[in-house]
Amino acid sequence: MVFAVMLAACLGQYLDADATGAAAAAGAAGAAGAAPAAAEPGSGTRERPRTKRVLTEAEALVQKRLGLHDDAVITVVLNEELLILLEADEMEAASLRLLLNVAHSFIVFLVADAEEEKRVQARLEALGVCGKGGTVRPHRCLCCTTMTGKIAFVRQLEPAIHFDVEPRAARELKPHIAKVVGLGPMLADGALPEVFERIYVTPQGVVRA
Repeated sequence: MVFAVMLAACLGQYLDADATGAAAAAGAAGAAGAAPAAAEPGSGTRERPRTKRVLTEAEALVQKRLGLHDDAVITVVLNEELLILLEADEMEAASLRLLLNVAHSFIVFLVADAEEEKRVQARLEALGVCGKGGTVRPHRCLCCTTMTGKIAFVRQLEPAIHFDVEPRAARELKPHIAKVVGLGPMLADGALPEVFERIYVTPQGVVRA
């Protein structure tokens, strides 16, 4: 579990697949009626949304517990391992979709070439994560061919929270981003505690270490 446990921490309980899927579906419906998105972030200057973001109850709670606000930007780096997990577990995919609904979200994926980029985008679209009918608009699904390019993209976007799977990128981004959160095995085994903020659930609520 990756995204499902993270959202469970924010919501204060472990969500079953039906509840998470329903929350994600409600979030997508709410997003359809939301105000037009703000202009894309550039070199740190962003226009503010004209009206308050429309969120479901679950999304509003997740937004609050992560310390986000309506015009916040988050960036989420996925890799092949997480993509396979999302394809195999609908609860994970629904949890990711719900997370992406709470802010201006960007997906970042490191690819080898244009052909792999097409395959990745098709798989993300099939999951309802980005593309036609997806949570994230197609132009916010960023594929990079180098680690340097990925880091540059993320720095330019100035996210409030950056979710990453790669140690080198996390180290380089940590001085420039307020919060860097580890995903995948690095989060699970507690690697690089000086870089990654770990989020997990206890009976008392969210614990960050």
